[in-house]
Amino acid sequence: MGTLLKIFLNCFGIILIAFGTLTIFAPGTMKQNIFSKLKKVSFKKLSVIAFTFGILFFLSASYCRYRLFIIALGIISFIKGISIIVFTEKMKRLTDRFLNAGDNGFRAFGFLYIAFGVVLLKGI
Repeated sequence: MGTLLKIFLNCFGIILIAFGTLTIFAPGTMKQNIFSKLKKVSFKKLSVIAFTFGILFFLSASYCRYRLFIIALGIISFIKGISIIVFTEKMKRLTDRFLNAGDNGFRAFGFLYIAFGVVLLKGI
């Protein structure tokens, strides 16, 4: 079980770094091809994904040096899942606002993704 959770953390860290790099260097392409798909996905399915990631983060916290960081990511995932269910209309407006942001806003999120991915990979 521990090996699978370490693999999850490694894969998630690598995906975050790749996603962040693409967001920094090609924000328009990422906006059109990746982020625009958020409008088409059911928000209830997104909440299930957020809860699943929260559980995986809580389970894998004991296999990482930065336990508090992983636990914080799990708490954030649970809060996101709850807010998607409870505040569906507000989350749709927030998604629209995110999609209408400029390229520099996307680049800022790209740096944030890379930072989270590096911390994840460093802590394993």
